[in-house]
Amino acid sequence: MKRRWLPPELRMHVTRRGVVFHYYMMYLFLSSLLLTTSGLCIHAILKADHADAKVAAYLQTLLRLEGDLRHDTSQTTTVELQDTNVVLNSGDQTPSVRWSVQDNIVRRETVDGDQAVSSSRYVFARGTKLNFTWQDQQLVLNIQEAPVMPASNHGPDDRVSTKSVRIVTVIAAAAAADDGDAS
Repeated sequence: MKRRWLPPELRMHVTRRGVVFHYYMMYLFLSSLLLTTSGLCIHAILKADHADAKVAAYLQTLLRLEGDLRHDTSQTTTVELQDTNVVLNSGDQTPSVRWSVQDNIVRRETVDGDQAVSSSRYVFARGTKLNFTWQDQQLVLNIQEAPVMPASNHGPDDRVSTKSVRIVTVIAAAAAADDGDAS
């Protein structure tokens, strides 16, 4: 029976039922939207912090490597460049320094005769190509990082490098010998 057809004395005070449900649903929707947005913002901030920490660690490794390599080459008189090894010898009774490359790791070892006195490791990301070259009395360390994904027009082995760093050090004794020959 419909209420509007009831006589006024039989009609009760009628309120709309179910309106509160719509308010609850709207509150739930707005609060979930707000929480999702804040969660995405926090995730982006934490992801940026992780990327910054990764870059800082990479730069710290590069600075340590460059400082040690420049220090070693400043005291060097002769250089022996082998396949993946570089041996820096000083004329004194000081031990020689051997730099070696293995995959993505550069290792520095101070060697006295056949016995290793100390060693240091410089670890780079997987896929990083490292090699030593000797050009015009300069020792050059080439560091090429492989990208996360290869370019689409290249094969899986032909990766296009995203970062390339060259550390060039001048051998002091070799440069002095060249200056003496020129005069």
